[in-house]
Amino acid sequence: MRRSVVAIFSISIIMFCLVFLMWMNVKGIDMPFGKEEISKEVLMNTEYKELKIGEDTMIYPSFLDIKSETDDCVELESDDKKVVMTFKRYIPNGTIDSEYKRELNELDNITYKGNENGTSYVVSGYEGEDNIYYNRYVRSNEYVSGVEMIYPEEFESEFDSIVSTVVDSINSNKKYGKDGSSNNSTVNQSNEDLYAGTIKLDKAGTNDYKYPGLKILGKYEPNKSYDDIEYGLIVGKNLENSKNINDSLEYNKATHYWGTMTYPDFMKPYYVPGNYEGFSFKTEGDYGLMMNMSFTRNSVAEDYPYTPETEYNKIGKSTNITKIIDKEINGDYLYYSIQYRDNDTGKEYVQKFINYYTSKFIVEVFMEIDLDYYNHHKNKIEQIYEHEKQTFKPDVEGIIENHG
Repeated sequence: MRRSVVAIFSISIIMFCLVFLMWMNVKGIDMPFGKEEISKEVLMNTEYKELKIGEDTMIYPSFLDIKSETDDCVELESDDKKVVMTFKRYIPNGTIDSEYKRELNELDNITYKGNENGTSYVVSGYEGEDNIYYNRYVRSNEYVSGVEMIYPEEFESEFDSIVSTVVDSINSNKKYGKDGSSNNSTVNQSNEDLYAGTIKLDKAGTNDYKYPGLKILGKYEPNKSYDDIEYGLIVGKNLENSKNINDSLEYNKATHYWGTMTYPDFMKPYYVPGNYEGFSFKTEGDYGLMMNMSFTRNSVAEDYPYTPETEYNKIGKSTNITKIIDKEINGDYLYYSIQYRDNDTGKEYVQKFINYYTSKFIVEVFMEIDLDYYNHHKNKIEQIYEHEKQTFKPDVEGIIENHG
């Protein structure tokens, strides 16, 4: 008899709990248990789901649930409400440029912005004291398609890969023409083909710097002797593509007689020094990331010759260097990174160096990154730097052949 009473009591408790849960669900009350809070572990093991709005496809983290949905807007939210993503697809009143300007006027605490030739834009900054917002929109024929994200600043590094994955899905919706085709200007480049190009030197400049353009030479042929090279040979899949640092990293290769460097294909030729002993590439629009390869003679030093060891001990001696990030000697190479302040403007930058030393010449790859840009894209910048350390190939014999 006693066991029967206990069994009936247990069943009654279970039934009560089920009825209570059903009542909470009907009333729209959030369940106080079974919720997944955002943590580093959750973010580092993120899986993704897909949704469609009209003809556009978007990817989002599986830890988000759909909060509201209409024909042109889907809002998603994490269980603890710390992460919100809103996907939109709509016909704008003006152009994507006017949408970009509107956001710049409406948003506060902007730390990063960019407009890629009227085909896409990004605006990011701080929401209150603890959150980051990130808005990315692209042109999809007559529509504007994109995402707005808000996430905790404490998980910024963990969100780098999530933001990149989501943005890649947004970028796949780019369509510029009436038929949905892109509008590359010189050559209709395919992502499966390599193309060859060269730096043009016919743009205005000064005695110290020339501001070059880019000339596409057609599909790359490895065994071809390119007689129409003006200044160096550049090879890559997307020489003229309108990409940015949030897209998947792919690299172009730039070669001149002093060596070979690789650079992300969202960068364009920036300048050539007046002595024609180097070239540099930069992100489009605002100054974000600049990469330069050049060489100097090692015989002009008072403590001739410079070596990785002599220069290692000098790092950080300049008064405008605010921080030594890292430094390392590896054979004839010296790698180091610093943070410094421009005394004229007060702006701060991160600089990264890869220097190769011989008794006659020093060949250098130099990266300069706006500090806000670096902090916002630290993981990607470090990936680019590590890639450059592996692919940079100085050619001292080529320098000797041209300069003795």
